[in-house]
Amino acid sequence: MPQEIFETKEELDKAIQSKEKLSQSKEKKLSDTITLIDRKRNEIDELYKKKGEQIALVKKLIKEGKELQKKRDALQTKLKPMWNDFKKYQKNMDKHAENIKELKGERNEFNKEARGTLGYLENSLIEQFKTLLTREISLKEEIRIYSMFIDLRKRTQISAIADEKHQKITENYHQLKENEKKKNTILQEINEIKKTSQDAHFESIAKFKEKNNVSKNIDDIKKKIEDLKREVNDLNLTTQAVKMAKDRIRKDHSYLKRKKSRFKGDRIRLSKREKIAVAKKKLDNSEKMGLEDLKILLNTGKLNLGEENKKGKKKK
Repeated sequence: MPQEIFETKEELDKAIQSKEKLSQSKEKKLSDTITLIDRKRNEIDELYKKKGEQIALVKKLIKEGKELQKKRDALQTKLKPMWNDFKKYQKNMDKHAENIKELKGERNEFNKEARGTLGYLENSLIEQFKTLLTREISLKEEIRIYSMFIDLRKRTQISAIADEKHQKITENYHQLKENEKKKNTILQEINEIKKTSQDAHFESIAKFKEKNNVSKNIDDIKKKIEDLKREVNDLNLTTQAVKMAKDRIRKDHSYLKRKKSRFKGDRIRLSKREKIAVAKKKLDNSEKMGLEDLKILLNTGKLNLGEENKKGKKKK
């Protein structure tokens, strides 16, 4: 890299100060960049920790969701035989209800034919029998009472059958109520199990829904980690570039310090090559030139007046 040429120590001092400020600026940028890298690496570590926690949560939610599904399925399996029992009790109730209906019809027909209760008919039969045995009656009256006795005995038998039918109605009614009680008990158990099963089903859905949301969070965390890693890589490249620039500035600064230490006075003694370079620079930049600069350019052939006049005419 060609070194910069200075005519005076003032210019050199300014250049040294500029290098020092530039070096400080690079040092600060390097420090800030390293601090930023550390902060982003800490963010990455925190995100990895959070990612691990979220993954553990996903596994926990999946496990809980599957356990709830197993519970739901087990309860549903348990319901099948219970529904069979429920149907059995309902069938028994229907059978007893049909028996009651049929027996009531038969009982009513017998009661209609008996025309009185069993107790009343039995008492009437006894009274007629006593009359036949104890009273002195005519043959005609005896025949009438005997006929009545025969009718009462027949009606008593029919009433007894009606009472038997009524007893069977009562038995069927008790059986119907017993089956209804069992049916209602098992229905209550079925409803409780259905509710528990349904709760387990909805809880499992909630667990898997939460798991999906957490999985999305994990994807977001992964993306943030990748973005931060890219940023850290870019910052590392910046750090390397700043270090290289800082090294160049340090070398330039050392060179200028050495250059300054070699000269005394305000002006710097330039070599012929350096003088030519300074004069040429002034000419190219249209800066103010001294006689010495012009002599150097003329003697070295760096100043072509014909070319310069041509340039001047073109400009006009």
